[in-house]
Amino acid sequence: MALLTDRPVPDSLRNVRTLAQLFAWRVAQTPQSPAYLEYQESTQAWAPVSYRDMGQRVERFVAALQHTKLARGDRISTLLPNGLHAVCADQAALAMACVSVPLHALDNPGSIAYILSDSDTAVLFAQTQAQWLALVGTGVPLPSLRQVVIVEEVTQALEPFGDCTVLSLASWLAQAGACQPLDAQYTPGPAGSSRPTRSRGGPARPCRRRHGDDGFRSLHRTDNGPASCARTSSSAPSS
Repeated sequence: MALLTDRPVPDSLRNVRTLAQLFAWRVAQTPQSPAYLEYQESTQAWAPVSYRDMGQRVERFVAALQHTKLARGDRISTLLPNGLHAVCADQAALAMACVSVPLHALDNPGSIAYILSDSDTAVLFAQTQAQWLALVGTGVPLPSLRQVVIVEEVTQALEPFGDCTVLSLASWLAQAGACQPLDAQYTPGPAGSSRPTRSRGGPARPCRRRHGDDGFRSLHRTDNGPASCARTSSSAPSS
C-alpha cells in the first residue's frame, strides 16, 4: 500500500531514501505488529499500538497539515512531551518535507518564543493552553506563525493570534478532509540539504533538514530487520 504519498512504498530497505519512506515501508511490512506501547491511565498499564494504527494517525496529521498549505522547508515546532502525538507531528512534518523543530517544555517562555520567531515557525503543536498563553505573554512577534494546535483539552475560548489560527487538536483534525497525494514538491531533496534560518540581528545560520538522506532518526534500522517497538508516554509511572 502507498501511505501518505502517490509513490509506491519502497520494496526493499535498501531503496528507502527518506525518513517518511522508511516509516511507510515499516507500516507496509508488518502493519499488525506493535510499534509503540502507550501507557493508559484508565487501566494503569501499557497498551500496544500497531504500525497500521500509527500510519493512520500520521495520515490524519498530514491531511490537516495539507489544509494549512505549507511549503517545502516550512518549520513545524513541537512543544510536546514524549508520546504518540509528538511522533505523529514529527512524522507528518517529514512526510510534508518540512523541518521539525523540537522544543523543550522546561525552557522558559521567552526562550521558546525566540526560537519560534528565529526559525520562522509556521505551525506550533503545544501540549497545553497555558503553554501557548505564556508564549503570547512574552510579546515576541511571531509573523510566520499560521497555525497553533493545542493537544490537551481547552478550558477557555481560543482567540486568534494575528493572522494565526489557534485550535484544539480535535478541531484541527476535524477540519481536514482526506489525505491527498503529495505532489512533486515533496520529492526527496539532495542529501544533507539545508535552508538557512534568519537570525534577528545576526547572520543566517543553517537549520538541518531532517528529510532526505540525512539518516534514520525516528525508527532505527538494523541489519537483522525492523526495529522493535518503543514505549512512549507523557504520563507513565515513575520507576
